[in-house]
Amino acid sequence: MNSYKIFLSIIGSFLLFQCCNNNIKNTSEKPLSGIPIIIDTSKVLDSIDVSTIIKKLEITPLKPNEGDYISEVWKVEFHDNFLIILDRYGSNRIHIYNTEGELYKSIVPTGNGPNEVTTITDFWMNNKGNLEIFDSSLNRILIFDENYMPKKSFKGEDRLSLTAIQKIENKYITYGGFNSSHHNEYFKVGIFDETFKIENAAFYFDKIFSGAQITTPTAPFGKVGDEYIFSQNYDNTIYNISKSGQFTARFQLNYSPNPLPYDFNEKVVRQNSNLFKSQDVDFKRINKLYKGYSGFRGKWLESINYSIFSSFDEKQQGFVCIYDKDNKKIIAKGISLYLTDSRLIIPYLPYFSTVNPSENCFFTVITKHELINFIAKDSPFFGLVNKEESESNFLVKISL
Repeated sequence: MNSYKIFLSIIGSFLLFQCCNNNIKNTSEKPLSGIPIIIDTSKVLDSIDVSTIIKKLEITPLKPNEGDYISEVWKVEFHDNFLIILDRYGSNRIHIYNTEGELYKSIVPTGNGPNEVTTITDFWMNNKGNLEIFDSSLNRILIFDENYMPKKSFKGEDRLSLTAIQKIENKYITYGGFNSSHHNEYFKVGIFDETFKIENAAFYFDKIFSGAQITTPTAPFGKVGDEYIFSQNYDNTIYNISKSGQFTARFQLNYSPNPLPYDFNEKVVRQNSNLFKSQDVDFKRINKLYKGYSGFRGKWLESINYSIFSSFDEKQQGFVCIYDKDNKKIIAKGISLYLTDSRLIIPYLPYFSTVNPSENCFFTVITKHELINFIAKDSPFFGLVNKEESESNFLVKISL
């Protein structure tokens, strides 16, 4: 910790940041301890039959109103038996469906009015169960009532570059990857008060990493019961977030035989910072830097008894793990998960997905064009999917 940060800690009550030690995590720090999960990448199968693990599979066509189609799924959240779907780059609206595929409401709060936004950067459910939307271009938060009607809005006092937000009690927890900074402090996570004024920060990094185009998660925050969770790409620790905005280790993903070093950014990315910050990013060259290592790919879904998460092996091949929390072991690990009786591969899980934690149900939203490629023609689901229009979307639900 440099002298400036020491100075901040001494007079924290008078300054903007009041930095707590367990909230400061530089790129070179060793990971915190959490419940260990062992992932042996030498035993990852190309495909694995999960028929004995998946209790039930359901595929339901979504029934939109005329012209109210989902163009591109960016984020999905489950809340109170509804699926809340953000079409960020297509229609720039939020679609709310029930689990039977019926459209409840489409939210299009775009405009220049006080309870409108120009773009939807992210959404979340607050502790009262109400929807909130963030517009990064206006630095505005729009709050809805229990019927998903705009109720009020406000502009934040402090502006940062953000990609995701979670409301926890009376605080906003934000994620900006390597693009977030304030008053010459660089950090991935910010902790804001209810007026969106920054109070604290976490996951600090050196200025040299600022603007590095390293893949960031679309949904780094999650919730299981009353517990809030945080995860990010290339970080093998899954974190708990306290109501005061403190981060502690929840799980530790132990990859073998060649895990991505905890100080990879410090030893490798720092030396190649120009490559990561180039306007014409050469992702092939970047991927070569990660070749030979395995690690967490940035998508974690957790229910009361299970977690499903994405990883990559030493060849940069992605694979999916299903973890049994009660027995503390991986029960499935493969590049693709398939169901023999249903004659299909489970699509995209855990991407474009959400979870009903209390019932161990996982949901994925996917287009017909994509879904049909995962289903054999003799599958009992093929006719259901094939008869729908080409622009149709489907809800895929699996129960463990």
